[in-house]
Amino acid sequence: MENKKDPRYNWIHIPENYFDRVKTKIIRSTENGNTKIVLYFKMLDAVKNTDGFFLFQHATQSVSEEIAIQINEDAELVKATLDTLSNLELAEISEDGCYFDESEQFVGTILESTLRVQEWRAKEKARKIREAKQNETHCNDTKQTNVASETNSNNTKQGNVTNETECNNSMLQEKQTKVTSETECNTEKEREKEKEEEKEIDKEINNNCAESDCPQDAEEVIEMYHTYCPALTKAPEFEEIINCSDGKYKGLYEKLNNVIAINNPAVTTNEFKTVFINGNGQFKEAVTKGTKKKGYLCELEFLLESIANSRKKKATA
Repeated sequence: MENKKDPRYNWIHIPENYFDRVKTKIIRSTENGNTKIVLYFKMLDAVKNTDGFFLFQHATQSVSEEIAIQINEDAELVKATLDTLSNLELAEISEDGCYFDESEQFVGTILESTLRVQEWRAKEKARKIREAKQNETHCNDTKQTNVASETNSNNTKQGNVTNETECNNSMLQEKQTKVTSETECNTEKEREKEKEEEKEIDKEINNNCAESDCPQDAEEVIEMYHTYCPALTKAPEFEEIINCSDGKYKGLYEKLNNVIAINNPAVTTNEFKTVFINGNGQFKEAVTKGTKKKGYLCELEFLLESIANSRKKKATA
């Protein structure tokens, strides 16, 4: 089975107060200054996945020509931009290529799994907003119907003064019946809404479980826990766990190693995700209580123990 790490995506962003920096103002003050700023950003985008270094492949006469080809820009303008950046110590040009000193300030990164969680949460939020609007429309229609009924009752009351008491009693009973019906209707809607939410979550969990890759190491498991369990206690970094593996983190260290070592079959990435999502959601209260009862320092240790126990039960079944 091939182990795959959760992919990361990089992007370029402009640091805060970038255009107020002295070197930025100097670049813009030169000939074609604003164009040079744009070319600089395109060069940074070209090296965002190579730690800021552009490798010169000697397919052309110079590094600037290869960069120009890479970013689809005029070679002379690219050379002028590199000369300006080099003079300001923002780029280091060598026989092997070009290194951009500010690249770390411009590059952001995010895990693919984090993107998926954010997309799922956005969809959930949009769905709940749509349901709220639909419920609001339905309630407004009900209120309008009630107003019409009340108006008719008032007209009847005005035309039948002698029966005013009986009419008022009838209206009161009708309102009480409607209030009871609305309460039951709202309760039923809330139940249906909860069922729909549970179905969506189950669907998401089942989709996650359809994949079969496995985490490569304990650090990846801890990272997944932090991603999918934001409402639970933050786990210590793996280096800290190792340093205290004979002390306060002994139990957590052993459980991490035990779960990673499980095979035939191994615990997949999506099994971890499912347990973590449930632990942070519908089973959060039970997980928190179980963690405190056993004296664990964080919920991760309890969840890892649950995974191991589940595998033991399957093996003996």
